[in-house]
Amino acid sequence: MMRQIIDTLNFGQRTVVMTTHNLERGLELADRVAILHRGEIVYQSLRKDIDSGGFQETYRRCTS
Repeated sequence: MMRQIIDTLNFGQRTVVMTTHNLERGLELADRVAILHRGEIVYQSLRKDIDSGGFQETYRRCTS
């Protein structure tokens, strides 16, 4: 259902901001991703350019 909503909004050239702690789901739905830590962007990338190891390591470091 979430994919359907995002696709509908994206068709209208809209920006959708989604927050989640579920990395797999976030990567599945996103065109771009960012990790925020204490109000600062510590990682950002286009989904197609993501180094999954670096992405997951940055996330783990920020949440531990």
